[in-house]
Amino acid sequence: MFVGTCSDAGKSIINTAFCRIFKQDGYSPAPFKAQNMSLNSFSTPEGGEMGRAQVVQAEACGISPHTDMNPVLLKPTTDKGSQIILNGKPVGNMSAKDYFGVHAQKEQLFKEAQKAFERLRERYNPVVLEGAGSISEVNLRDRDITNMRMALYAGADTYLVADIDRGGVFASVYGSIALLRPEERALIKGVIINKFRGDVSLFEEGKKIIEDLTGVPVVGVIPYFKDIKIEEEDSVALEMKNKTYQQGKINVAIVLLKRISNFTDFNVLETDGRFNPYYTNNPEEIEMADIVILPGSKSTLADLQTIRANGVAEAIVRAYKSGKKVIGICGGYQMMGTRLEDPEAIESSLPVVPGIGLLPQVTRIETEKVTKQSRFAFVAGETDKAATTYNNRGYEIHMGQTSLLPGTVARPVAKLEDGREDGYYMNDRCWGSYLHGILDNPEVLDRLAKGLTKDSSKPFDYEAFKEEQYDKLADWVRDDTQGIGTLTYVDRNGNYGALGHGISDIDTARLLNIRNGALYKAQILAINKGSKGNPGELAGYIRYDDRNILGTIELNNKNGIYGQFIKTIEDGITLKKMSVAHKQEVKIGPASILCSIDGQVREYDAMIRKIDMNHEDTNKSFVIQITDKELLEATGGIVQGCSGSPVIQNDKIIGAVTHVFVQDASSGYGIFIENMIKNTEILS
Repeated sequence: MFVGTCSDAGKSIINTAFCRIFKQDGYSPAPFKAQNMSLNSFSTPEGGEMGRAQVVQAEACGISPHTDMNPVLLKPTTDKGSQIILNGKPVGNMSAKDYFGVHAQKEQLFKEAQKAFERLRERYNPVVLEGAGSISEVNLRDRDITNMRMALYAGADTYLVADIDRGGVFASVYGSIALLRPEERALIKGVIINKFRGDVSLFEEGKKIIEDLTGVPVVGVIPYFKDIKIEEEDSVALEMKNKTYQQGKINVAIVLLKRISNFTDFNVLETDGRFNPYYTNNPEEIEMADIVILPGSKSTLADLQTIRANGVAEAIVRAYKSGKKVIGICGGYQMMGTRLEDPEAIESSLPVVPGIGLLPQVTRIETEKVTKQSRFAFVAGETDKAATTYNNRGYEIHMGQTSLLPGTVARPVAKLEDGREDGYYMNDRCWGSYLHGILDNPEVLDRLAKGLTKDSSKPFDYEAFKEEQYDKLADWVRDDTQGIGTLTYVDRNGNYGALGHGISDIDTARLLNIRNGALYKAQILAINKGSKGNPGELAGYIRYDDRNILGTIELNNKNGIYGQFIKTIEDGITLKKMSVAHKQEVKIGPASILCSIDGQVREYDAMIRKIDMNHEDTNKSFVIQITDKELLEATGGIVQGCSGSPVIQNDKIIGAVTHVFVQDASSGYGIFIENMIKNTEILS
């Protein structure tokens, strides 16, 4: 079980990582969180509702989500109250005071959580449990159904996750463990330090201090990452979302509603390079966008009234009239009609609120909640289009029924596999749908981008992307990140040179005597951007599998590592033939480097600033400065991992990058290529 010192410590992400790790290692894992609080929910294949964090974890496990994984879901409706979802079905609304104050109510919910856990335990092994918030809210301990009471019931080995990035990690870890009862403390098997920035080895003393203070070992230090994209449902994640317009992209303004729900619908826009989504309730920023999206809401009438009062609704209408695209999902779709009615005060004390008026429809809030997964054909208003295949997927979670105004001809967005029709498609610039996850489908996403981009690349496969991210996350957490470098060249005899400097012992700084070593292909997992006084790094993972071996390591000296390259074009390796420059040909002036920061080798602009033909360290023979704006933005310049990157001048390879300047991340040293080639000639 993974519990935390606080909210947003990273429990859900760590849990997701271990779900994928167990799957990779041949187990049959399943996630479990007794109680979750979130406005981001999901409809299971059985028609139940659950929190999306456990959906993500189920995907990492490779299994279908089930409400047993999250038997109690609280969906806030106001600042003081929530709708309670039990085993996938709504059972009523309750204030926080009543929820935490009625002991019998909490005990019944705990019993239901225990039953759900037992059902999972019968089908899966292991069950990977997650806590909620802090484990040391002592005023709520006796009414807890998620943290240590659940751990005690399950007999779970429990690991405490602490966020070092926010500071105070020693106090938070010590205090969290000290406030536990003895039987609870006995379950804590280790501490995981999460979101560590910089050199992990520098925290060795910190690990010992924590163990001395608590008697619990630090079993892992997880480096901070930004380039692994895992869906997050916490409201804190929403606060970290982009909120700015960006030139050169399809800008998508997502209206920031007070009770926005299922903002995970738009994660795909963050990962598809064509789009720049940003969240805003500023009318001017809304009108600047190419596309405006009205998202779902847990308090649709109240949020509709708010955007009518603050000018956002008018801005949306003006955006549409000026040629921008406007779409609505679920509650946002309801808002786009002429009015929204709630005569029975199910959701609000407001009996009716005028809509934005972009779609010819009326919505009435009803007591029955629709929770349903659907396969659908995207027909985009073409009523005569035959729905022969239902290749797209989405899901519904709503308590309203929408009907067209008298005399309006149906123009559905989608035809569902069960025979129903969904949404209204006015035209390519104005439509709405009840289907959450509709944008995850390439067909729909490409239609959304139509007319706004010249990009002719193949459709973005979001499902494949997510699978790749789960594997990257597992690799990141499974093992410490490993130092990586760059292959510089392969000669005509099949010998290679790499790094441009030797591999040394971290403690003694002496060159390692490497015999029978192997050169492995590395996977770049993240970029730690360099800055003044703080060299950056390409953080990577090496899977020690024979299929990833690129060659042998037969020589390690001050000018690099050398050996026999064993891969071919048939193995997916592409090499570029290039002439070699003598050091006398190297000139001060424009040059370029070849490097990979995302799995693809690209050429980036640089300048040779200084040349020293006789430097005592041959791997410091010239000074190179990165001038390429794209590379500077991504890495800050030269980072650890760029060592060995070929340096090109006048269409010849002149050398390789070897070091970065600590006080100027844009610049570093290089080695002449002829000083590297001498070593492969020895091997020949």
